[in-house]
Amino acid sequence: MDFFLIENAPEELVEARIGHIPHIANENIIASLTSAKRLSLFFPVEIKFPTGSIFYQLVSLGLYMDKINGWNLLSFMLDSSPNLQSLKLDSPYRKDCPVGWEWNQPKCVPECLLLHLETLVWIRYRWQREDEKQVATYILKNARQLKKATFSTVPIKPEELEELEKRREMLNELSSVVRGSTSCHLVFKPDDLSNVVNCCFGKWEILNLLNLSRSPVDS
Repeated sequence: MDFFLIENAPEELVEARIGHIPHIANENIIASLTSAKRLSLFFPVEIKFPTGSIFYQLVSLGLYMDKINGWNLLSFMLDSSPNLQSLKLDSPYRKDCPVGWEWNQPKCVPECLLLHLETLVWIRYRWQREDEKQVATYILKNARQLKKATFSTVPIKPEELEELEKRREMLNELSSVVRGSTSCHLVFKPDDLSNVVNCCFGKWEILNLLNLSRSPVDS
């Protein structure tokens, strides 16, 4: 399916998984999903970030960091999801920071980081990129309830000794960040490339996916 039109999602919306949509008729698609409890989003087209839209019910969020919306989507969702408990990020495979991707941290620390976020999973974490380092550092420093943060990185061949050493230094630097949560467990591991597309979004590289799940109706 190459075309989606979403106007008003039902109030009892539980989960929405939106992936690889080439055309969006409703640029305010984000505002249509504010009742969701779990979201997985990949927007390869530009979307609007509506003012005043709050995701009070959202507890789990998965984001593919696309080249168009960049970190703006993450900043917007953190600011707009006060009860978020679980965050999953997927970064594209590129070592350089695309133009316009610079991380501008929020003026105020989002409520979800201060009070609720417990789990961070970041697959394909690009340790070479300054913007990803800044985002990771910001979350670790400010997520006061964080219990576990997992970063998976692209495998490096054993013979690439210089690259291995650089990665070790960068990950050690990240692990030395003073964390907002004293009980946060930090995990680094290599990406499992055979399963990476299934982590947050299903096989969005192959399928155009829109799956809306509603709560069961009381009998």
